[in-house]
Amino acid sequence: MQQPIEEASIDELIARILSTTQDWIQIVPELNALSQQQLLSFTSDSLDPLTILDPSLQSLAYLYFITARCFNSTKEEALRYFQLLSHFVQVFDVEQVVLSPTCFRLVGSACLHLAELVEQPLLPLEVLLSAIQRYSGSPLVLTSLHSTFVKACILAKMYTYPLQLLDYDIETIDTTKNDLDIQSVLEYYFYGSMVYIANKNFVRALDFLSIVISAPTQKLLSAIQIAAYKKYVLVCLIGEGQMRPLPKYTASTVEKVCKSQAVVYLQLVDAFKDTNIRMFQDIASRSSTIFENDKHIGLIKQCFQSLLRKKIKELTKVYITVGLNEMAKKIENISPKELELILIEMVGCN
Repeated sequence: MQQPIEEASIDELIARILSTTQDWIQIVPELNALSQQQLLSFTSDSLDPLTILDPSLQSLAYLYFITARCFNSTKEEALRYFQLLSHFVQVFDVEQVVLSPTCFRLVGSACLHLAELVEQPLLPLEVLLSAIQRYSGSPLVLTSLHSTFVKACILAKMYTYPLQLLDYDIETIDTTKNDLDIQSVLEYYFYGSMVYIANKNFVRALDFLSIVISAPTQKLLSAIQIAAYKKYVLVCLIGEGQMRPLPKYTASTVEKVCKSQAVVYLQLVDAFKDTNIRMFQDIASRSSTIFENDKHIGLIKQCFQSLLRKKIKELTKVYITVGLNEMAKKIENISPKELELILIEMVGCN
């Protein structure tokens, strides 16, 4: 059994918490002052604070103790702590929890940590969504858990599940009630773009990537903005067959830096402009290591299919009647059967 640590201060704090029915803001400084060791300790009677505190009545204090224990959990304890955290999410008092946005943000990383311990990526999805919905009160409000939730969905390969959140346009970013910084906002839109790409909603993906790229920065561009620009180029080629201009409010220096970091990607744009299949293949082959490191091989393959469709459309405008074999020869590097499948897909899309 765990030995009591700092028993007097913990006992006294628990007593004050239990006697408090309002003015929870006065307890926050004391909770913030607790060390990790204190948050993991038991009372002088060897009682776990989680068994004393009611998550619906003493939500604020319970939040501090449950998140600390989740991060300190072993694999064997993980499911038990997850059940406690899940119950907390269903019953917490929003008016209390909103007093500590920094600690509430830990709910997201605690969920991911426990899911990783038990190797169950699906585990946190419902809990995180519920936490967001209860805390925000509106799908138009961005919380500190949004980016974690979308990331968790990607890790679990559940690409349609986060759409119920992503499909709403964010209208409110309140940093007084949410522990949000520019990085967490950019991550939400970046992960969101990945979800839309997986769902082949390229228009929405480009909208999200535009927000990331065009976000105002005080100093140098962040790595996530460079990564977003690379995806932006590929998604433009897949969805529209050409580059879509960035929003007019994008700083010229931002676009200049992005282009300097995405030279091989812009070479693919040149291949599209000329509908040059051989050029595209040469670039893809020559720069394969770059695309692999950026984890864009899948998007490169989709780009190639988009280029083939562009080539086919151009040929059909020139040659009104032409057989599959002859068209395949003109395109090069494609069999009549592969061409037939692409044509069937194109007809289906139209």
